[in-house]
Amino acid sequence: MLDSMEKRIDSIICRGYSRGYLPHFDEIGVVQHITYHLADSIPRHLHKDLQRKLDLMHENQRDLERRKRLQQLLDNGYGSCLLRNDKYEVVPE
Repeated sequence: MLDSMEKRIDSIICRGYSRGYLPHFDEIGVVQHITYHLADSIPRHLHKDLQRKLDLMHENQRDLERRKRLQQLLDNGYGSCLLRNDKYEVVPE
């Protein structure tokens, strides 16, 4: 009985879906996370410059290129980088 119940739960829960802004993938035992960035992690002038460059690109290339370039900007360590300070470090439970 328990085995058939687990299969039913798996068939209901084990699917991905999206409401248009944040994709979801529900599966028992799968760890998921969301990464937050502080508002100053990418300077406004660099973000506007990136947007102008992306506007010139073909629509098919724009999304992937936007993700790559935003990640490059984030990796540069702009902003206050508050989370580098042990005072602000919090480990969720």
